[in-house]
Amino acid sequence: DSKIKKSVDYLLKHYNDCDLSIKEIAEQSFVSEVYFRKLFKSAYGISPQKYIVNLRMQTATGLISTGYYSLKEVAFMCGYTDYKYFSVEFKRIKGVSPSMYSYNYKK
Repeated sequence: DSKIKKSVDYLLKHYNDCDLSIKEIAEQSFVSEVYFRKLFKSAYGISPQKYIVNLRMQTATGLISTGYYSLKEVAFMCGYTDYKYFSVEFKRIKGVSPSMYSYNYKK
């Protein structure tokens, strides 16, 4: 949706900021948070929050697979300040814990 293009561009550049909010994203297109959520879900089929989580998890799996970073570093680089919360979200989305994913990837 062209009404929220600036917001979506902003989201894609800042999805890994730990203090990113939907309100902040919506402000980029000068629309209310509620209206932004409605337009975003209509255009992408999921809520902006779920979209952000999915982007973060894609980034996390890529970072884990490099083997260069600790899991806590990966969590921080993906926008999580709390490793336990990151681990719970990762397992919910990917079906395995970050440590198990890392272990299986190294095999």
